[in-house]
Amino acid sequence: MIRIADVVHTYQRYGKSEEDTITIQALDHVDMEVKAGQFIAIIGHNGSGKSTLAKHLNALLLPSEGTVWIDDMATNVTENVGEIRKRVCMVFQNPDNQIIGATVEEDIAFGLENMKIPTERMQEKIDASLEAIHMTEKRSANPGNLSGGQKQKTAIAGAIAVEPKCLVLDEATAMLDPQARKEVIEIAEELNRTKGITIILITHHMDEVIHADKIFVMNQGKVAASGTPQEIFLQTDMLEKYHLEVPAITRMAVEMVRQGIDLKLPVLTVEQLTNQICRYGGNSSAN
Repeated sequence: MIRIADVVHTYQRYGKSEEDTITIQALDHVDMEVKAGQFIAIIGHNGSGKSTLAKHLNALLLPSEGTVWIDDMATNVTENVGEIRKRVCMVFQNPDNQIIGATVEEDIAFGLENMKIPTERMQEKIDASLEAIHMTEKRSANPGNLSGGQKQKTAIAGAIAVEPKCLVLDEATAMLDPQARKEVIEIAEELNRTKGITIILITHHMDEVIHADKIFVMNQGKVAASGTPQEIFLQTDMLEKYHLEVPAITRMAVEMVRQGIDLKLPVLTVEQLTNQICRYGGNSSAN
C-alpha cells in the first residue's frame, strides 16, 4: 500500500543573518514498505525523523528527493493529493488542535461534510465511528469537557468516519496518562483487526508496539533497524544506544534468565512471562 523510495527531506533553519542559515536533513535516504492491513510501528527518540516521515504519508510534507507512493499515486503529484488524503488519515499529538465541533457528533461530521457525503449516509458513518471508539453515549458531549483520552478517541473517530485505508497515529498518545494511552492503542489494534485498516503508529513508548506486525527504528533521519517485535526487542544494546527503553516485562525476563531461570527470550507480555514461568515450574517439579 505504501512505498517510500530513497526519500530525503531537508529544510532551512534561519539564523540572524544569511550566513547563519543552515540546511537540516531530517530524512536521509529512507526506504520503507507497508502492506495493506499491517500494523506498523515507527519508533525513535526525539529528533529521529519519525514524525517528519509520518507527515510525508499523506502529503503534508513532500520529499526533497525520492518518492512516496500511496498505492500507485506519488505524493508529489498535485492531482493525487486529494485522493491520497482520503486513503491516509492522520491523528496528531494534541487532540485540542484537531477538534473543532461543538459536540462530538458535530466534530465527526466535519470531515464527512467536506466530502459532501449525503445526510442519511453521514449519520450511519457517525454512528459506526462512535461505536468503534466505544463512545456512543458521548455523541452530544462538548469536546471541551472530555478527558484527554476521550478527545483523542474523538479525533480517531473523525478520521475513520471517512473510511481511510490507513490511519497514521503521530505521537497520538504522547499527552495522555497511562490508562488513556492503553485505551487508544487498544482501539487502534481493534480497528486493524476488525476493519482491516492499516495502522502506522509513531511513538517512543515501547510498550505500545509489542503487538505490531513490524517495527522500524529511526535514528538521525535513517531507518536504523527493522523487524518483528521479537527481533527488535532482542537487540537491547541497539535500543539503549538510541535511547529507547525495552518494555519492563521484557527487562524482567532478561534479568530472570541472568539469575538462571530457563526462559525463552524475548518475552513481550505478562501472559507470555506467566506461561513460561508455569512451564518452568512444571519442568522443575518433574526433574
